[in-house]
Amino acid sequence: MLESELSSTMTKFLDDETQEHNPLYDLVYHYHTCTMEDSVDAHLWRYEPQISLENFCQYMELQKKTFPILKEFLKNESILKAAQCIPDIVRLQRELHDEFHHRIKHKVAHNMTMCDFIHTKHTETLQNEYQEIVSNIQYAWALVREKLVHHGHLKVKDTYLKVELGLSTPLEYFIPTTTGPGACTFSLVHYLCYVHNNFIAWCQAISNTSSWREHKIQLDHIHKCHLLDYQSQLQSILLSHCHYSLHVGEGREVSYDLPALEKCIVDRFIHGKPTIVVDIPNVRYQEDIYTAAAFAAVRKKVARQRDLQQRVQLDILRELGSPDKLWKSLDVVEIVLGFLTSGGGSSKTKLTSYLRKLKMEKMSFSEKAKEQCNLEHIISLWQTLSVGLARDITLNGQEPFHTLNHELLEPLTECQCRHLDKALPKVDLSALLGTLYEFIETFIRHIDLRNKKRG
Repeated sequence: MLESELSSTMTKFLDDETQEHNPLYDLVYHYHTCTMEDSVDAHLWRYEPQISLENFCQYMELQKKTFPILKEFLKNESILKAAQCIPDIVRLQRELHDEFHHRIKHKVAHNMTMCDFIHTKHTETLQNEYQEIVSNIQYAWALVREKLVHHGHLKVKDTYLKVELGLSTPLEYFIPTTTGPGACTFSLVHYLCYVHNNFIAWCQAISNTSSWREHKIQLDHIHKCHLLDYQSQLQSILLSHCHYSLHVGEGREVSYDLPALEKCIVDRFIHGKPTIVVDIPNVRYQEDIYTAAAFAAVRKKVARQRDLQQRVQLDILRELGSPDKLWKSLDVVEIVLGFLTSGGGSSKTKLTSYLRKLKMEKMSFSEKAKEQCNLEHIISLWQTLSVGLARDITLNGQEPFHTLNHELLEPLTECQCRHLDKALPKVDLSALLGTLYEFIETFIRHIDLRNKKRG
């Protein structure tokens, strides 16, 4: 604010025609009024570059004596500048994880924009905060995304790297995941932390100072004060270490006190900064539970899974009745399965208690299932709802597995149908349908037929 006022006052003073200006004064403050003679005599034109980081970098390239920390700082300056956005990006990632982990489907995240998500926030203050965070992500993304091509930790597709991250971008690009569009912000944070950590460790090693003690900070606890927050002060530091002189007939000469400048940057911005323990939240979508590994994890972490009694299954299906209500209850079960794959739980825990723990008790769900089911019934409940929904879809003349490869949807031959008719009376049809449905969704759906053919 003060700098702006001084600049404005100086401009008014220099433009005041009633004042007579000393020529040296005009040169120092770069004040020059173009006259007709100037425009005609082109050889009298002059260019005096301002003291800036860009010009300082050019000056450093001409220096024979090395200042390793200063040169390394300038080499990584654009990334270290982007790293100042880490706290904002991590805050958004953490909140998206808390709100959507195992609770959102890919299609919803694809169709919802970041602007739509911000509008779900109830206060204007919170909406403004999110808009500022998105602005910072745009800034960091513009500085860094070309570097991510060569960052080996996580491969981000070229098509994703070309996307502009902003308010109109689908939410799936901001939800942190290790695959798909969410890899953009996941890889962005990882790379910024990687450059910060390497730079701090390198400076610590080369300084060989006993007073510099290494310490670490968790990513969730990071603030700007833990990073190299130099941007607002760098220009004044360059000016304070600059030797500026004017010589008659030779123009301006600029030099820098490089040893003092390097020491100032180290002491003010680098010394004592922590390295970051990188633990980026990784969101799982609802559909991510449809793998054999996920169901095996539930069976392991919620031991002794049991089938629901036939009577209970029928009561639940009769209560729900319509496909719409079946979908809503199935959504709830998918979310529960997602949390059980990672956290597990006691098999005797009542399902209604677990829903309260997840703050999902108000979601539309079968009351019969709440009364009759424990966590030991969760897979059987999923099978019951899934098969019931598939049956309704089939009776309406639709294909319940329409998203599968068409080569997997060939009808049975007459011979196969006869063998099936003979075998069915000898088995528990409800258990068979549930097991078949699980096998199709968690195994068959993931088969790559192209690789099978090549094999």
